[in-house]
Amino acid sequence: VLALMRYQGRTAAADFQAAVATAVPDGSHKSASAGMSAANGGIGLYFQEELRRQLFQMFGADRVLRGGLRVYSPYDPDLQVEAERAIARRIEQIATARTAARALQGSLVAMSPESGDVYAIVGGRDFRESSFNRAIQARRQAGSAFKPIIYAAALERGFAPGTLLRELDRP
Repeated sequence: VLALMRYQGRTAAADFQAAVATAVPDGSHKSASAGMSAANGGIGLYFQEELRRQLFQMFGADRVLRGGLRVYSPYDPDLQVEAERAIARRIEQIATARTAARALQGSLVAMSPESGDVYAIVGGRDFRESSFNRAIQARRQAGSAFKPIIYAAALERGFAPGTLLRELDRP
């Protein structure tokens, strides 16, 4: 993996050399995220993994894995539980109606619109089955993500939710 990352230009030569020289943990000790996930029953694993990825990017794997960092985040465990339940319920509703949707996934990001703080992340149905974080890593068109912005602007300008607009005559 490291050689491929170096070949693709995704890591600098110095970082590659440092990573190659670093011993791979043998599992006799647990990382902080492993301890957290064991303590909370596997809740918030997508959030923890994204936090780990960002810490590795900012400080490097060696510093993160050797410890000594104090990390504070706006993570809200109660909101995380509710977010995961909401996604699971909705997937189950859809899967009940459509048997072809059994492999359906979902994602959710709960954040503050004022500060941008992220309180909860759900990146899929089950982190243990797929660690791919659809909320963060998936590439998709913006599509319906713009609708709330457009609707809010219309409401601020006095339009009601049921207002019908006619297309303007075109020359």
